[in-house]
Amino acid sequence: MRTLLLVFGIAASTCLAAAAQVVNTFVVNTWEVPVRVIPPEEQTRFPDFRDGLVYYLNGKTEVLRMNYSMLYGEMQFIGPAGDTLALAREAPVRKVVIDQTTFYALHGEGFAEVLTATAPLTLARRQSLGIVWGEHLQYAEYRPDNTYGGPGPTLKQFYHRKTEGLLKVGKFVSYVFMDRNQRFYPAKKAVLLELFPARRREITRYLKANAIDFKKQEDLEQLIQFCSSMAGK
Repeated sequence: MRTLLLVFGIAASTCLAAAAQVVNTFVVNTWEVPVRVIPPEEQTRFPDFRDGLVYYLNGKTEVLRMNYSMLYGEMQFIGPAGDTLALAREAPVRKVVIDQTTFYALHGEGFAEVLTATAPLTLARRQSLGIVWGEHLQYAEYRPDNTYGGPGPTLKQFYHRKTEGLLKVGKFVSYVFMDRNQRFYPAKKAVLLELFPARRREITRYLKANAIDFKKQEDLEQLIQFCSSMAGK
């Protein structure tokens, strides 16, 4: 089975999630259940399950009732028995289209939602909920996913049980670039300069003149348009 290649250019050792920022937070008090505290509209990308078209790596397609769960960072669908299922993180999926919104599979790292598709670069956004550790609150010692280290409840178990301490759930957002070959890169200045080595001076001047912030969607969309106009020269 052929999987989608994730290429990070000069940032090869940096995962796509490394640049994630917390854009919203929800404090869950002791003995509260997280899913009852987090607003429903923050838990899923769409308010309900909708017709989605799954594009597999082998060229086949499939229509399913789908929604993207930001709560679990997974693409969900309604199964034949009417239950809610999820596409496996390593499923041979290239992309999913729901209501004209396109999500590309980042195998092993969830999905990225396309925001601006203008050659030669596409801007996409990764977003999911997660536990915010540290700061000044006394957090429960849960580890919702083995990637956080150590044993503990699964992410789904964690969100559906009463907490044993104060904790904070955050909405994490990060941005990625996709090139014509559907290779993904973290949205960073160093990566952009490596993608356009012959235009380094032009890009550097543009970034400085427009004070581009790589954590702001509107700035990145503006930058994508500039790259498109630059490529056409």
